[in-house]
Amino acid sequence: MKHAYAARRTSSTPGKAWIPALLFSVALVVLACGSSGGGYGGPTNPGGGGGGGGGGAAKELNSGNIGIGDSYSHTFTTAGSFAYHCNYHSVMKGTVTVSDAATESVVQVNIVSSSVKFPGATVKTGGTVTWTNNTGMTHTVTSN
Repeated sequence: MKHAYAARRTSSTPGKAWIPALLFSVALVVLACGSSGGGYGGPTNPGGGGGGGGGGAAKELNSGNIGIGDSYSHTFTTAGSFAYHCNYHSVMKGTVTVSDAATESVVQVNIVSSSVKFPGATVKTGGTVTWTNNTGMTHTVTSN
């Protein structure tokens, strides 16, 4: 967020206080449904986000920061086992199993603690897993 001070007096009367006005410029980012955001993970993680942002091969899972009450969704297009972790809490590790034989095409993973592993998730190929942060701290979902 950019900000600037505009030092304009709101009163020229002696004994009256004046307060500089704050001007804010806020960027609006609009993404189409299913888009990854191409590498912008928000103000606390610029360059994080869906596209890998830092060069090299893009990771399957690269949420950037998932803030308090926020969610991250990913659609798995290929079968396999996808190990991941939280960049901030080393005990938080998990695996998504993607299989044509799986019955669920939408899976919800609720993040409820920073001191336990992520619950396992199994989803059908082409299915989506959504992680929701229900804790009071920031987390990530990042491929190993």
